[in-house]
Amino acid sequence: MKKLLLTIMVAVISLCAATARDVVYLKNGYVERGRITEHIPGEKVVFVTEDNRTLIFTESEIEKIEHEDEIAIREQKQREKEEKERLKKEEKERKMKAIDTRWSAKKGYAGFVDVELGAEPYDGYFAYSISTTHGYQINHHAFIGVGFGYGSNEYYYNLEGGDHYYKYHRESNFDLFATFKGNVGRSRIQFTYGAKVGLAIYSCNLWEEVYNYETRSFYDYESSYIYPGFIAGGYLGARIVASSKIAFNITPYCNFRDRHYGGEWTIGARLGIEF
Repeated sequence: MKKLLLTIMVAVISLCAATARDVVYLKNGYVERGRITEHIPGEKVVFVTEDNRTLIFTESEIEKIEHEDEIAIREQKQREKEEKERLKKEEKERKMKAIDTRWSAKKGYAGFVDVELGAEPYDGYFAYSISTTHGYQINHHAFIGVGFGYGSNEYYYNLEGGDHYYKYHRESNFDLFATFKGNVGRSRIQFTYGAKVGLAIYSCNLWEEVYNYETRSFYDYESSYIYPGFIAGGYLGARIVASSKIAFNITPYCNFRDRHYGGEWTIGARLGIEF
């Protein structure tokens, strides 16, 4: 029985090989199928077509010659390659679906409200600001948008002696900025990061007690002025997901402000909510 099956297989293979056609590709774009009956390298190819026409081609007319077995093998390899790529893509999609995306930032519109509480290290004065940002969540790792906010700082100098007794300075800032935000991690508690850059309008009020040498007494001096400036800042901290639409950010931050009397850095804590 085994010998009979082997004999049949050999006969089928031989028949396929005997009936497999040659394929001649011509440089003018034509393709002929049939059987090569004579091939003189460098001179000519004698070719009998499927409808029993005998054609003679010179080597200069021929682009290439293939056997249908070779074509079948090439096409089979191409199908295997495409199938392998399809399976690889399906496996990648399966792995992506297996990742828990419940805590991911969802693509589309996103809004933020942030409060910053900090201090300027050199002078030690207290500063705070509140801002809101709106834009587009590209994916879990990237958000771009614009925002605006209000902030204030104030400090008091005790200047006993000389011409001044004390000095009180209060400054408000109105900010307009562009921002980039992102997240890392897929659990309920993740890392979050961000940066902003923009412009600010500062409104300053200054009170001083100045000594008048003519009257030999102190008097109060008050002045106010407005000026523009540059702002930039960044943060890195924790993102805590409350639901599919709401999350909280708790991060340290660092801001730089370009003021009329020089640049200043502010560091502190940043509390935010995203929706």
